[in-house]
Amino acid sequence: MSEKIGVKRWYTVQVMSGQENRVVESLTNRHQRNLDNGVDDGMEELLLPTKKVIERKDKKEYVRQQKSFPGYVFVCARIYDETGRVIPEFWQFIKDTKGVINFMGGESPIPLSDDEVSHLLQVEEDSDKPMPTKNWKVGDVVVVKDGAFESLEGVVDSVDEERHRLKVSLTIFGRSTICDVDFWQVEASEEPRG
Repeated sequence: MSEKIGVKRWYTVQVMSGQENRVVESLTNRHQRNLDNGVDDGMEELLLPTKKVIERKDKKEYVRQQKSFPGYVFVCARIYDETGRVIPEFWQFIKDTKGVINFMGGESPIPLSDDEVSHLLQVEEDSDKPMPTKNWKVGDVVVVKDGAFESLEGVVDSVDEERHRLKVSLTIFGRSTICDVDFWQVEASEEPRG
């Protein structure tokens, strides 16, 4: 960390579950007030990565936003001075926000590595691509919950992420049959196969 002391880095801030949006709004508003008054609070940017997920309810598809990292907000801020000491005012600015639990690292916040920052920014960039709420994989045991094969159990044979479709191997009249279903038409089987 010594080569980056005194500069703004990305940090992970743990927040109360369900309070992520409120924390971001509060920090943004307080930061703007500080800027308007010519006060440097050390903060540069906030990130609350979300992703679009596709859900199916009453045979209709809905797209909704879901937090990628529930319980966490990411802050780009200057927390350390040139000597490597935590700047109390900057640390307190974020720590004293209602809903904030603590920095990862507690009294000595740990900055994210460059790889972690790249991953975080990639997650944010990919947020416009709707994803299914469940990521199926080949070999998953599922039960069909809608359609002609309702209540039959089968094994996922292939996954088409782009179209949100599965090929599921079902046993019908003693024969293995492959059927093509939407992600939302199946759910995970509760009984493990032996």
